[in-house]
Amino acid sequence: METFNSCRFCGKPIQCKQGEKPWDVRKKVFCNQSCSAKMSNRSPKRPHSEVVKPCTDCGKEVRNSPGGRCASCWFKFRHETTGSLLKREVSRERISAHARRVIKNSLSSCLVCGYDFAVEAAHIKPVKSFPDDTPVREMNQPDNLLALCPNHHLEFDRGKLKLEDIPSRTRVAA
Repeated sequence: METFNSCRFCGKPIQCKQGEKPWDVRKKVFCNQSCSAKMSNRSPKRPHSEVVKPCTDCGKEVRNSPGGRCASCWFKFRHETTGSLLKREVSRERISAHARRVIKNSLSSCLVCGYDFAVEAAHIKPVKSFPDDTPVREMNQPDNLLALCPNHHLEFDRGKLKLEDIPSRTRVAA
């Protein structure tokens, strides 16, 4: 067996094993995986570079942001872009999140019972009844949304609670 080079970690010669081609052995820099792992663990870790840039929208200092926006501007940007997308282009969860954001000021308590721990945005006209080419903004118009607790939301969606049964503040102010 011929020796072509030596291990970078332990210095032992890297031998050509039976069935190995000499040119494959020349490419190796460690004699085995153990030496490779030991060398990797011994090497000092490179510090992550921290990039500080101003937010593209508000100018606030942002660290390592791939989109170049601070958190509050990112949520605002995502809300605006979701509104312009079509129903077929977004998930149901994203439509619901957009609806919550549209009526976030009205989500303080359920319109029926006043429960305020968990309040959801319910659609008067169901999302499934809109065609696929409908913009999310149109589905989530404030006059199509109600602030309801999970129980009343379920009753409303299943037809147990009618729109007429909800007190006079049925519509959400924009």
